[in-house]
Order: sequence, then C-alpha cells, then structure tokens
Amino acid sequence: MKVRDLMTRPPLTIEDTNDVALGLQIMAWGDVRHLPVLRQGSLAGVVSERDLLANKQGNPRISEIMTSPAQVAHPDDDITEAARRMVGARVGCLPVVEHNELIGIIAVTDVVAAQGGIEPGEELRTPVRSAMTRVPLTIHAEDFLMDAIRAMSERQVRHAPVVDEDRRVVGMLSDRDIRLALGATLFTEIDGAAAKRIRFLKIREVMARDPIVVHQSVPLREAVSAFLHKSVGALPVVDDDERIVGILSYVDVLRALLDVGAGPAVTTQP
Repeated sequence: MKVRDLMTRPPLTIEDTNDVALGLQIMAWGDVRHLPVLRQGSLAGVVSERDLLANKQGNPRISEIMTSPAQVAHPDDDITEAARRMVGARVGCLPVVEHNELIGIIAVTDVVAAQGGIEPGEELRTPVRSAMTRVPLTIHAEDFLMDAIRAMSERQVRHAPVVDEDRRVVGMLSDRDIRLALGATLFTEIDGAAAKRIRFLKIREVMARDPIVVHQSVPLREAVSAFLHKSVGALPVVDDDERIVGILSYVDVLRALLDVGAGPAVTTQP
C-alpha cells in the first residue's frame, strides 16, 4: 500500500506568521494534532499540539516554535517506509509532498487504523506488554496542574495516567484536557485572582475520569480496537491487581508492527 492510499487531503495548514492561539483553534476545530506550516505557499515546517502547549512565551508566531525542516513523505512511498520514518524520527505525522507541493498528510493514527481494519497478523496477536512503554509518568489527583504540565513537558509525553496511593488508575490527563482547562489564559494577560486560581488548580479538577484501561496480557488487536472506537490517544496498562505497569500509545503499536516482519501489512478497505 502507498501513502496516497491513506493520506488525508487536503490537509489543514497554518501560516508561519500566524500565532499559537490560532494554531490551537484550528486543531480544535479540525480535531487534529499536527499542522503543516506554510510560508508563501511552500512547506516550511510542522507544528504539533504538544509544541503549542509546551510554549512558555505567551503567544508567539508559529515560526518560532515549529519543527523545521519537516520530515516528509511522497505519495508513492510505501506505507512501511513512511511508518519507519515516523518512528525513527519520533514524529506523529508526515506532510505529503509531490512536485514541491503539499498535497496531504499521513499520521501514525492512519497507519494503525488501517492495520486494525484487517484480519490480525502475528504482530496484533502479541500481548500488550510486549509493546507498551514501561515505567510511565504518573501523577496524582491532588497534585497541582502546573506541576503536571512541567513534568509532561520534560518527559515529552501527551498523556499521564492519574493513580491513587495503590497505583490504581483513577483518571487520565491529556494535553487536550490541559488546553480546555486553561483556554485563553495560555495567551492573555490575567489578573492576580485568575493567576492564583490557575496556580492552585488540582489535577482532579481537569482530568478525565473512569479512563479505559487494558490488561497487559490482552492481544494488541483489542487495544487497537479501543483506540479506533473510543477515540483515545493512549491506554494505561494494568496487571492482575489493576495496578499500572505501563502505557500504550499509537506510536507503541506502530513500533510493534514494524518490529515484526516487513511492517504493517495493510490493505485498502471498501
């Protein structure tokens, strides 16, 4: 299968002269996590939701925080080649360029979704424990949100399971939860009372409750199904005592697919 079979066209984009606030609005409206950045009509870079939320400079231009030059794909590239490029560069998407023109975008989620739509191969029968990230960043409901934001930025993660004293999962904090909680205060001048409220905001006030968790022994296919049908970006992984032992993301699944044989054996669905 080729990149052109899975890519989204035309992609949502943003100009390098636009600001971070507009970038977050476009991502929210379009339900996307990455935007190709254009400069005078040509691809100049890529900006991710994580880039925008990690920004600590007020409301700068996109050009100041984007990744440039961007890793790209050609529409005739094999999906496996594109997937390896994303995993190797630790990026969640590749703008698709043909004849120096941006024509689409392909994301990690596109590849995993395509794999999830076919009969399971050996790579999807393996247990979740073989693909999960061990020793994930965890936080507590009574922690301050600002401390969690710093920790997530330092670890470069978009999701942090919220656990109780017994390390059982009670919630999930994502970069989108943070954006929704802070809203315009990310970019505007605020008074002392608002600043104090934000400073002392607790994770329990922001987190998603009753998150979906997955047992470490279930096949990867079950986890992929949860990704596709429950619209979640990461799954806490638990043991027999329901204590957290890892976290599984789209990228972890893609890496597992690439580690088996020649890579994702995807087919076009009718």
